[in-house]
Amino acid sequence: SKEVRIVILKLGGEIIFRKTYTHNFSKDNSVLIGELVKSIKSSIRENKIAISDVLGIGIGMPGSISSKTGTAEFSYALHFESVKLKKILKEKLGGKLKIEIDNDANAGALGIKWLSDTGSKYGHILYISIHQMFSGMGVGFIINHEIYRGAHSAAGEVKHFMPESKWKRIINSAASKFDGNAETYSAKYKNFNSTLQLAEKGDGTAVYILMEASKEISSHLIDIVNLFDPSIIIIGGDICDAEEFIKKSIEERVSRGIISNIARDIPIEFSPYGSYSGAAGGAALIYRNIFSQN
Repeated sequence: SKEVRIVILKLGGEIIFRKTYTHNFSKDNSVLIGELVKSIKSSIRENKIAISDVLGIGIGMPGSISSKTGTAEFSYALHFESVKLKKILKEKLGGKLKIEIDNDANAGALGIKWLSDTGSKYGHILYISIHQMFSGMGVGFIINHEIYRGAHSAAGEVKHFMPESKWKRIINSAASKFDGNAETYSAKYKNFNSTLQLAEKGDGTAVYILMEASKEISSHLIDIVNLFDPSIIIIGGDICDAEEFIKKSIEERVSRGIISNIARDIPIEFSPYGSYSGAAGGAALIYRNIFSQN
């Protein structure tokens, strides 16, 4: 299944609605887009908002997205290729509506820039987005207060940083450490979501698994930080729900792994929008469209 997460913000930035819609997976673009439109219309209707009062709709999605044309050039996760999403959505939602589309990590980075106090404090922001299926680590770069997309709008994609085989190795390691059965553990700790729920109930094995996963996150972060040298690291997406279990580990590992001594005190924060950080970032695309001259 795929999830569509929607937030509605007032002009001042206050979130007045958030909801997750789960849809059956389909490789048919028209089916996925139809479900997206249905979710958007449902959210607007549920909040009794007239479509004429909506300033715009911003969408953050995985993949290489041309923000200028609103085309999903390629999305591995959604099986999109050269899909003119902005044009399609305008036709289905109303031609006069502002619609902005960007990569979800770029949107998340812009959400921090435009909607949070952190954005005004720091000029160089490294934003990473990790969702519960660990299908990839999305990276958004704010450089000198501006989003950086790369020459082909494809900067920041880290495919399969936690492939299924690596998660399985972590589970096997946990089974060995805690004298458990690997097959039983694979069923019990089958994914991030189920593991987190058990960790929140005090399951020590689940906490250990999350800590092991944090090592993988840290190793990728170290490489990116050494290249980019940001002012701050912001972590967004579903992984925010595990902050209490992994933040200290990530901070310590990243600090030890950074090459430059003067960069070792770099602050690491989790997005205040948590699992809705990409959705809030989508709203920031509209703010940027309205208020920025760039």
